[in-house]
Amino acid sequence: MISRDTTSKMRLLAGIVILLIGLTGLSACSGSDPLYGKWEEPNSGVILEIKNNGQMITTVNGTTVTMQYSLEVPDVLILDGSKDGSVPEQRLTYVATADQLTLTEDGVSTVFDRVK
Repeated sequence: MISRDTTSKMRLLAGIVILLIGLTGLSACSGSDPLYGKWEEPNSGVILEIKNNGQMITTVNGTTVTMQYSLEVPDVLILDGSKDGSVPEQRLTYVATADQLTLTEDGVSTVFDRVK
């Protein structure tokens, strides 16, 4: 027969284990995607700021343009085209790490460094 004290300790331990599992799951969900942030192409000086709200801000020679984008699993970034069709949609594959972003379109890759 198990004593009441042992049963209480087992319930407490089970509660702690469940709490730890829940916290681990929450921390995994809150991880930040390395795609988001500010990136610079070192040769041209082009700066991309990719926000998690579907906006990409591109700065070239002091001129800034804001575009809308969407993501397609697993690694496609789709830049929206214009409503009138004058600017077509662009589909780029991407690989993002903590320090570099590689965008590839039609087999041509461009590497950006994270701006810190």
